Amino acid sequence: MNKKYLGLTLGIYGDIIGRPYESAIFHVLKRKKELGDAFVPMIQALRKTFIFEDIEKEWRAISGNNQIWDEVHKKVNSKAWKFSDDTVLTMATLAAIKENPKDPSFAKHYHSFGQKYQGLGFGPGFRKWVLEENPGPAYGATTNGSAMRVGPIGYMDLNLNEMVRLAELSASVTHNSEEAVWGAVQVVKAIYKTRVEGWSPGSIANNILINEFKINDRSCLIETPHDTFDYQCRETIKSVANVLHCSDNAIDLIHNCIRIGGDVDTIAMIAGTIFGAYDLGLIPDIVTKKVEQELSEEMLLLLEN
Repeated sequence: MNKKYLGLTLGIYGDIIGRPYESAIFHVLKRKKELGDAFVPMIQALRKTFIFEDIEKEWRAISGNNQIWDEVHKKVNSKAWKFSDDTVLTMATLAAIKENPKDPSFAKHYHSFGQKYQGLGFGPGFRKWVLEENPGPAYGATTNGSAMRVGPIGYMDLNLNEMVRLAELSASVTHNSEEAVWGAVQVVKAIYKTRVEGWSPGSIANNILINEFKINDRSCLIETPHDTFDYQCRETIKSVANVLHCSDNAIDLIHNCIRIGGDVDTIAMIAGTIFGAYDLGLIPDIVTKKVEQELSEEMLLLLEN
């Protein structure tokens, strides 16, 4: 694996680890009324373990309904790949940049990768876009898809202004809203400051929380309401900053993404990509081995060359 892209593997690892949790949280939220008093304990059980399969026994005991775990487990394991759309489109971004660093065709690669890896969690707007014969016009989404796929731009040997330009271009292919473009730019700025200027993840988090969200009390903000699931770009960036602020190492970071809940795989992809840029020596072997085990051959080639 090319050392230049090693930092990206922490984000991909976060996506792989976070994917079943995101599916489980979403499924339980849909069944909230039916679950009644069991709802909160089931969400809490999700947050306290790093091994997804360990939740089964506790969930069955809490809910008294074996069907719930069976449905979630079937959903998680019915996909052809262990990663989600976050990894698919991150790799598409990397492919576009490698093909033409100055004028990458993000639309072509998002469309191509999206068609090849269907059914991995694409939102309804992107799913409709990618199923068209030719890439259609942007549809103004404000969701976090613009931020989760932009990471490779921050790993290029470019000045910050050029990175921002490419981030805006990447977002605007589909997510041509002010919020979504803002989110993509925040991610590449964070990676640049971490990788090039040596900012710590905690400093990045504090900068975002203070300047973008006007949050001055920076005690650990990892806990969020149990009954929310927000795909919006702005809220996702806030969650990413909270996770970065509360994490001491790579594995702690991914565990905190599980604890914060909601769109776990996307939060973990973004936070991991930023944290991974700080110090390659902080990325344990378990991360790279898992990524090498789960990615497709064409994706591994993109990371190797």
